[in-house]
Amino acid sequence: MKTKRFALCFFIGIFASVSLCAQNEVHGRELCRETASFLSSFGLRTVSDALVSGGQNDFPYNVYVRIPASEKTTVSNGRKRLILAFTMEDAYVHRDFFTPFLQSVKEIKSDSDIILLFSYGDEKIDAGIPQIKGTDAFAKNIETPDDYAAVCVDFDARKKAAIEPGGEGTVSPDWLVLRLIRACDENAIPYVLRGGGLNSLFRLSLLESDERSSFFLTREIPCVSISLSPDSENAIPLLISFVSAYTAAGTESWDRHYILIPTGTSIVDFDERFIVLCFMGIAFVSLFILCEFSFIADKKNRKNIRRDVVHLWYIIPLTALIASLSFQASQIFTHFLSNVFGIGTLVQFILKVAAAFIIVTILYLFQIRRQGILKKQAYAYVLTLASVVNIFIFAAVDISLFFLFTMEYVVTYLSRPFKRTGSLIALFFLMGIPFLPYVVQIINFGRANAFRTVAYSPFPINVLLAFLFLPFLIQWFRIIARMNERWQNTSLTVVGMRIRNAVLSLTAIAIITTLIFTAITYIPDRFDTGDKRRFTFRSDIREADENRISCSVSDRTFFGDTSRRIVVRIGKNAVLCSVTLEGASRNPVLYSDSEYVSDTGTNTDTFAIPPYPPETLVFVYTADTSASTTVKVSALYEAGKKNAYVKSTYTFDIPSQKSGGFS
Repeated sequence: MKTKRFALCFFIGIFASVSLCAQNEVHGRELCRETASFLSSFGLRTVSDALVSGGQNDFPYNVYVRIPASEKTTVSNGRKRLILAFTMEDAYVHRDFFTPFLQSVKEIKSDSDIILLFSYGDEKIDAGIPQIKGTDAFAKNIETPDDYAAVCVDFDARKKAAIEPGGEGTVSPDWLVLRLIRACDENAIPYVLRGGGLNSLFRLSLLESDERSSFFLTREIPCVSISLSPDSENAIPLLISFVSAYTAAGTESWDRHYILIPTGTSIVDFDERFIVLCFMGIAFVSLFILCEFSFIADKKNRKNIRRDVVHLWYIIPLTALIASLSFQASQIFTHFLSNVFGIGTLVQFILKVAAAFIIVTILYLFQIRRQGILKKQAYAYVLTLASVVNIFIFAAVDISLFFLFTMEYVVTYLSRPFKRTGSLIALFFLMGIPFLPYVVQIINFGRANAFRTVAYSPFPINVLLAFLFLPFLIQWFRIIARMNERWQNTSLTVVGMRIRNAVLSLTAIAIITTLIFTAITYIPDRFDTGDKRRFTFRSDIREADENRISCSVSDRTFFGDTSRRIVVRIGKNAVLCSVTLEGASRNPVLYSDSEYVSDTGTNTDTFAIPPYPPETLVFVYTADTSASTTVKVSALYEAGKKNAYVKSTYTFDIPSQKSGGFS
């Protein structure tokens, strides 16, 4: 009877503890232990992977499971290990998803090892305190990256899956992206491809990217991220289908320059070889057309047109140079306006373009006054030449941009016969149509600092911007030349022409600015990509009224070397912690088993600490005692509500030591 009561009390206690854990958030090593225990309950052998090497601290850790290949692959150089990367937080919250998934994945037969990674500490806390990310630590410790491929999985409530094929200036190989897309199609899961398949936007770092997949990509491990709804009945079959079909065959190459265009029912794939062949063909055709002056069909005026083209030869390099200098100079003006009126970076970029537009227009009007109005066909030829120049320049930046500027070239080439003012104005806007898919993706998924990058860019970037706008500027010159020709025919005075030119320029700037603001306001609502834009995460942080941190220091000298021990007590509920040592004249840490980062420029050493550390931290290192050291400890504590924290800072000095004592 007593045994039955004891057993009953035991199970009630277990149930109560599980219920309590379900109601409260779990962090730190407790979360790691919960995850490992959950995985072990399915008969999976878990491995603990330390986030920080060395040291005497009981820090949290990653947990992963390796499912060995059931058959040996015959591929020698293939990627024979596939990582499915999840976070511990997702594993804890979405147990209903992982229970059937883990039951299914361990039965998979594959020629590759399957690694289920449950990373710790990837939750972003924007607090200005260094944070160790579990995925970063795991990817950094992979010694043979050529053997691995990875897929990062996260969860949200969207109906469509979101596939992200790049990050941190690179993209995943097309074979990995296409395999994931194929799994979506097989399981009837609608998906959106972030970036619209225009991978050059990832290579140019213009789009926000999944941080976890970027950790793998920067270490030459192919990775693609996918966001799924954990409540979708097809989410688990999708992952199982992808893992079951994964094979090392066909994984030897890494094609970074490709374009994937979703068509609704299928996807069109332009690989790198096809892009290069198209580039060579268009280069030959465009150069042949330019050399032949093929658009000059008017034999009567051919001589005059060629003469005017010779007179205009300098307009391309001169306009590009003036625009580059204008962009550079206008940054000073926009920075001043930003400090005075607090205008945003997007407005600063628009003002930068408008200022360059005005400067170039004024100089062109001065050229008209000195040289006169040249034949409109000469402007058409120069415009075509500028479009060809851009093909080569931007293809050198990224080969896949070749298609974009080829489309612009086709538009300008077909506009050769245009003479009427309305047609020329319409062409100015038609030239922007090829850029719309890129603009839409940047507006929806652009990095938070994308406009700041172009608003305050170095001179080489301003040169590229000048060539980007060069065809539009030449087309603008073409419109001005046409208008001035008409005004001359009406015997308008010089003063009257100047007034009309000023009104025309201001009107054009106002229209273009209005269109840009309208696009920024309405495009995200009009183009439903099935994905939400990622905004910069912000936390509510206030300084603590009282200090919660205490520290103690002790030294021991062995054969002339001083072993210094720093004990930091941060108490409970600390979310993040940073321990920084700054030397007066040199770095204070000579050697330590605890992982740390040295900055020789500021004579600073910082010890690595994962999120939700233990209450007491111990760091032992060989100290340089010839100079004094300033120790700064900062800790972030929960403030009782989500994304609200209290920050406490403690600073103390360790004086230099001479002859076995402190000076």
